[in-house]
Amino acid sequence: LDLPKFISAVDYARTLGKPIALIKAGRSEKGRSVANTHTGALTGSDSLHAAFFERLGIARCDTLSSLVETLKLLHCFGPLPSKKILVLGSSGGDMAMVSDSASKLDLDFSSVPESETDNLRASVGYRVKINNPLDIQTATWFDYPKLRQMFDVLLRCDYAVTAFMVDPQDETEADTESFDRAIHTLLESVKEKSACGQAALLSSLPESLSKETREKCLHAGVVPLQGLAESLEALHHAAKINEAWNKWSLPKIISPIQDTSSFRIFTESESKDMLARYGFTIPKNRLVLAKNVSAVAEEIGFPVVLKAVAPEISHKTEYGGVALNLKNISEVVETATGMSGIAEYFLVEEMISDGVAELILGVSVDPQFGPTLTLGAGGIYTELLKDSFALLFPVLETEVRQTIEKMRINALLKGWRGKPEGDTEALVGAVLDLAHFVECYADRLVGCDINPLIVRPRGKGVVAVDVLINLK
Repeated sequence: LDLPKFISAVDYARTLGKPIALIKAGRSEKGRSVANTHTGALTGSDSLHAAFFERLGIARCDTLSSLVETLKLLHCFGPLPSKKILVLGSSGGDMAMVSDSASKLDLDFSSVPESETDNLRASVGYRVKINNPLDIQTATWFDYPKLRQMFDVLLRCDYAVTAFMVDPQDETEADTESFDRAIHTLLESVKEKSACGQAALLSSLPESLSKETREKCLHAGVVPLQGLAESLEALHHAAKINEAWNKWSLPKIISPIQDTSSFRIFTESESKDMLARYGFTIPKNRLVLAKNVSAVAEEIGFPVVLKAVAPEISHKTEYGGVALNLKNISEVVETATGMSGIAEYFLVEEMISDGVAELILGVSVDPQFGPTLTLGAGGIYTELLKDSFALLFPVLETEVRQTIEKMRINALLKGWRGKPEGDTEALVGAVLDLAHFVECYADRLVGCDINPLIVRPRGKGVVAVDVLINLK
């Protein structure tokens, strides 16, 4: 896949007002394996493709059914002006399913505006609890003037889409008059209030809306959405496309190094010194022989961290080459003696004891996408938690902040159960500093890992505690 040409084509489509939706196989390991047997050049890293599609405002659909619903919605309304959605129906169970199904989507189920609450109450009565999703029960259903009044009120409430959820029976096998009249009332309201909000007829099951009903909806300017999960996904995509278009920034593909057969693994001390020149805070440390560790530990001040340093040891924890929170000289000497079999040199470092969270911030070089950043939960549980996201170049501050918000570990940064809040501003700055470093060394950089990057309480910054850099 020629990424620059693909980016150019997507940009041109946007200038024409043409949104793009697609399916890309290979989310799972098995899926990537199957896809690789056919179109290996098009699969690649799934996380990078996800970031790529999101930056370009491309709707990546999970299934063919959700692709159809997304295309249908985009055909009728185009990208949605906001993510504010209202769903109403006559079943509390259906409305609960809407809430559950939408819980992992970026949709905004804002309350009905206070300015319209009394008007809505006049049509639905006092037994109905005014929420969003809105369970209108059945009292209003057969009172068609009030049903019409309700639709008129909701359509002027500034929702991107107001969706009426129904599952009519098959008209060839049952009397569907009550459904038909309720649907007709919605369509008449939309046709006469065409300057107001957009509307959808939503069925929980894909097969619930007949061809005749769908055609009536389309003729009236109402989009017929089929299948709850598919429809909510379509609404999510249509809103995200508009967000991407409003903050349009094309990805920059930095050409990857072609020959990575020979490169140098910098020592931790060298790696830290290099990043310090690009604005990173590193712990006080000194590289010394075993005989000097006690004296240097006293100079730095207890507690300290002791790390074995040798060219062949990149992941020191796996070799037993890291000891934390050493509180006195005897502990330092005993630990250094125990590590003497794996290294001659040791890094004596101040212990960062007030960390709010440990993150990983790194650089990988992909054959298609070139250098990209990774930000996520760090420390020894990086692989276990799998709470990380890819960032494409140019790295945008707004994108960094949104990525932090998406991470599960962000709960710690916000102050978990009374604990201090993390210095999120300093974290954002560190990500941007690493992006600057990457652009300066793009023609030589093979990889870089900062793990952990310790986020301290607000106002105290972040510290690159362990760093590994590979340069050609």
